[in-house]
Amino acid sequence: MTEFLLEIGTEELPAGFANDARVQIKELSEKWLNDNNLSYENLKTYSTPRRLVVIIEDLIDSQPNIDKELKGPAVNVSYDHEGKPTNALLGFCKSQNIDINTLEKKEFKGNMFVYASVKQEGKKSIDLIPNMIQTLLSSISVTRSMRWGDTLTKFSRPIQWILALFGNRLVDFKLEQLHSSNFTRGHRFLSSGNLEVNSLTEYLNVLAENKVILDNELRKQNIKEQVEKIALNENANVLITESLLNEVNQLVEFPTAIMGSFDEKYLDTPEIVNVTVMKSHQRYFPLFTKDGKLKPNFITVSNMNINPDNIRSGNERVLRARLEDAIFFYHEDLKHSLESKLEKLKRVTYFEEVGSIFDKVERIEKIAQFINKEYFSDANISIEDVNRAAKLAKADLVTNMVQEFTEL
Repeated sequence: MTEFLLEIGTEELPAGFANDARVQIKELSEKWLNDNNLSYENLKTYSTPRRLVVIIEDLIDSQPNIDKELKGPAVNVSYDHEGKPTNALLGFCKSQNIDINTLEKKEFKGNMFVYASVKQEGKKSIDLIPNMIQTLLSSISVTRSMRWGDTLTKFSRPIQWILALFGNRLVDFKLEQLHSSNFTRGHRFLSSGNLEVNSLTEYLNVLAENKVILDNELRKQNIKEQVEKIALNENANVLITESLLNEVNQLVEFPTAIMGSFDEKYLDTPEIVNVTVMKSHQRYFPLFTKDGKLKPNFITVSNMNINPDNIRSGNERVLRARLEDAIFFYHEDLKHSLESKLEKLKRVTYFEEVGSIFDKVERIEKIAQFINKEYFSDANISIEDVNRAAKLAKADLVTNMVQEFTEL
């Protein structure tokens, strides 16, 4: 039983792809191992912005030998009238490397055939693994792929290195001009050069020493604890959604949480807009007072722990520009009534067969009138209010705010 380590080193991967690819390579690896009759104890996959990793623990050294029964030609064409083997039988024995004296005769579907019992020797795992690597690289589903240099290979981002070790032995694999090796790389900014490793244990230690937290769950928990600690120190609550945490987790290899601030004037903009800008556009964690009001503060997660003041000011500058856009679009929308937007709905079409959004609004208006009449006739709701609510139900779709911040 031997440990197998595969690391596919890349340029920075999109966060969504890295998470998805990690799941895919686990499923693809498990299927390939099962198809090739290679048993193992445990299989783990990891992803960071610049690497996809497969670790297989206690992988069998070779496929088990298999006893197989081979069906040869029919008896009546295997021997002549004197009982001597024919060319058909001799050819069968030669092609399968079978001793003619070990053959047996058995019935199959009403006819007699010659059979041979052979032992198929299992192939060594280290010789099969290159096919596994090729299968993974060619089978990972990529929404947007790219080529680089003069290669024909397509992947989400250019592949820079491939580390492949079976125990302490190098797995020989070639992807066009790129050869596998026993070299990895650490953090892009906090480490430098190629790092030689000769075992799984050494690999994990080298990454840790070179500022890479490989384990996705460990890195995720690290981020969460840092963010919560800052919020606690500020006597504030922090909004941590699972989707945002997962996305930030795939943007860093060595997370460092840093708090920043913005001008309180931006708090005059609707809270949901500011929160959307911070979460969806900047991948920040917004801070709130204990009574639930948005504070002029945020937490960003950097990929390194040096120059925090520079990182803070840089993020504050970027956020300021985003919030300026938001406040501009918000005040522009306030200059015009929602009723003035209705005409624009005639030019918004999602499905040609069902008409424009304006057509949909007219249908909503009729449905609202029916519901009000049939179910709320005693509620004293004016038909004017019903019609206005229905007419304006989709007007926000053509506002500057929604068009610029589609998450709203």
